[in-house]
Amino acid sequence: MFTEPPRPPVRTRFALWFREYSVYMAIVILVILFFVVLASNRIFYNIGPGERGVRWARFGGGTVLTETYPEGLRLIYPWDRMYVYSVRVQEIHDTVTVLSSNGLPISISYSCRFHPFPSSLPDLHQRYGPQYSDTLVRPEVISALRVVIGNYRPEDIYARDEAGLLDEIFTVLQANLTNHDVVVQDVLVKELRLTPELEAAINEKLIQEQTALKYEFTLKSEEGERQRKVIEAQGIRAFSDISRIDILRWRGLQATEALAKSANAKTIVIGTGQQLPIILGSDK
Repeated sequence: MFTEPPRPPVRTRFALWFREYSVYMAIVILVILFFVVLASNRIFYNIGPGERGVRWARFGGGTVLTETYPEGLRLIYPWDRMYVYSVRVQEIHDTVTVLSSNGLPISISYSCRFHPFPSSLPDLHQRYGPQYSDTLVRPEVISALRVVIGNYRPEDIYARDEAGLLDEIFTVLQANLTNHDVVVQDVLVKELRLTPELEAAINEKLIQEQTALKYEFTLKSEEGERQRKVIEAQGIRAFSDISRIDILRWRGLQATEALAKSANAKTIVIGTGQQLPIILGSDK
C-alpha cells in the first residue's frame, strides 16, 4: 500500500518558499520603495508655523470643506492634493489712479493688511484659490478707493482730515469683504498726488483763501478798534459836558500830579486860563 511521504513543517516550507522567491520579493519591495520616494512630495506635507492646509480629495468629492490641517507633518493619499495657506497678517501695496468727483485723476499709493479666517480656508480656496490676494483683496481695495475718492473734489481731499478719509475707505472695504472669509486690519494711504498743474492751482487757491481770511480778520479788528475809539470819544465828550473842564487841561493836571509825586527834582509852573502847566528841570 502506497503512503504519502510526510510534509515538511510549516517553517521549513516557508523557508523554502522564501529562498525560491526572495529575488522577486526584493524586486517588488524596491519598486514599492522607489514609487514611495518618487511620490513622497505628494504624500508628506510639512505645514509650518502660521499656516493651515486644505485637502483636495480626488475620490472624495473634491475640496474637503469640513476640515483644515494644522501645523505639523501631514500624510495624505498620493492621488490627493494639499494646499498650504498662510493665516498670518499679510500686506499688499500698489499705486493706482482714480478719478475725483469732477473727473480729475488722482494717483494713490496704498497698503492694506489682512489675513484669512482659518476656519473658512476651504471655502476661500474653492472660490478664489491660493492667489486670493490678487483676485479678491486687491480689486476690492481699488474699488473702495474709487468709491470714496469719487465723492470728493481734489481740493476737498486735501482739506479733509486724513484719519476720517482712511476710516471711510476702511468701512467701505470691510463691508465689501464681510462675506468673503477675509479680515481687513487696516488700510493706509502712503501718498496722494495730483498732476503738478492741479497741485499748483489748489495751493494757490488755498493761499488766496487764507489771505481772504486774514483780510477779513483785519477788517473785524479795525471795526472793533473803530467802535472802541467812538465809545472813548463819546465818553470824553460826556466828561467835558458834565465837568465843564477841557479834556486836554484835565490830562495835563493828571500828568502834573503824577510828576509832583515822583522823586525827581523839578519846577512846575502852572499858568492861568487854558494854558497847561510848564515843567522845568531834569532827572538827577
